[in-house]
Amino acid sequence: MPRKEQDDRSHLVVAERQRIRTACGGPKYEAICKIASDSPLGVGSHKHGKPSLTKTTVGNFFNGVQAQPGWDVAGPILWACYQYAKDTGLMPEVDPALEARTSWEVLTKLSFSQQPEQNINSTDITQPPPAADVIAKPSKPEGRAVIPPARPGDEFSAEHRWYLNTYGQLGADLHRAAATGDSEAAYCLGSVLAADRQPHRAIPWLAAATESQHLAASQLLTGDVTTKAGLALAVEHTYRLGYTAHHGIGDLGRAEFYYTYAANRGHSDAAYHLAHLFLSRGENGTAARWLTVASAGDNRDAKRQLQKLMQRVNKNVHRAHTLSYHTSE
Repeated sequence: MPRKEQDDRSHLVVAERQRIRTACGGPKYEAICKIASDSPLGVGSHKHGKPSLTKTTVGNFFNGVQAQPGWDVAGPILWACYQYAKDTGLMPEVDPALEARTSWEVLTKLSFSQQPEQNINSTDITQPPPAADVIAKPSKPEGRAVIPPARPGDEFSAEHRWYLNTYGQLGADLHRAAATGDSEAAYCLGSVLAADRQPHRAIPWLAAATESQHLAASQLLTGDVTTKAGLALAVEHTYRLGYTAHHGIGDLGRAEFYYTYAANRGHSDAAYHLAHLFLSRGENGTAARWLTVASAGDNRDAKRQLQKLMQRVNKNVHRAHTLSYHTSE
């Protein structure tokens, strides 16, 4: 392989290394080694003439002991980290950008003597914000979340597109604000992510807001959103954000956003208020669905509202049948 091509690809590894480390949530080196050695592609094993990885080698790679790691080391580690993140549920499947797909193809071609047949998404590795254990101590004034960009000039590329595709414009706006240092946005984004069962994405944002003395974020972070109790707490926080948007500032779009993620986790009050938003727009079918969810959570107001709605619907159906009968005579 030409020297220049090796240097270009090694530079890519150095640029990606911190984000890959983050994607694995501070990777368990032993797990990375095992995945690499057990790979059906023979990555990191004696197949293809590559020695098995050791925990020391993986640790040196992530800690930057080797400024320009060789591809015989980098390739197996990159592949194993991807598998680790995917197998443990840290990263959901996302549609990668073309440049990200191309980057991963470069990685695989360098790691193996032949190109693998399977299609692997490097975007899954590079998207999440920094893990809590690598967030720098704040050097900015209070109220500013401290989250370094993945790389200069790339703050809102693949990661930002993921938030836009997953959570819509409001989610993308929260991500943009949080990434530029807004601790309230970091808290709101962390709450939604935690309620949406994305704790490994939520924790860094909550940690950043906590560093800026955000009390609600600190409460969520202390509650450990990776647990069932922590999830319930995140759902409650998300509901409160919706209630404040609804009845505090009158932002119905924002209220619907938060209510939806809380209601999706069975929060009966969130489902009840969400139903009222749909009723106010005349969307009775959707409202009935959320009233049903709220009723299942033993929300008495929802049960009464659902009964009234069904009576009104039945009355309208009867009226329609009557009109149809008289018209046909």
